[in-house]
Amino acid sequence: MASQANPAEVLRICPQALHARMTDGEAVVPIDVRTTDARLFLPVQLPNTRWLPIAEIVQQAHTLPREILLALY
Repeated sequence: MASQANPAEVLRICPQALHARMTDGEAVVPIDVRTTDARLFLPVQLPNTRWLPIAEIVQQAHTLPREILLALY
């Protein structure tokens, strides 16, 4: 199960599986890694999404929770 994965492990998950996990109540933090321009072009996001542009992931890694599944999209 992904929530028990090694913190350094990267898993791929399809949108349907992510939706199922979120619907089942699994703790998931969706993270929108799109640029500002991309978000303006398509201003849709998952519920409770945190916006963190991909260019800032390394600098902001310390602010991300480590005990739950992070879903970057």
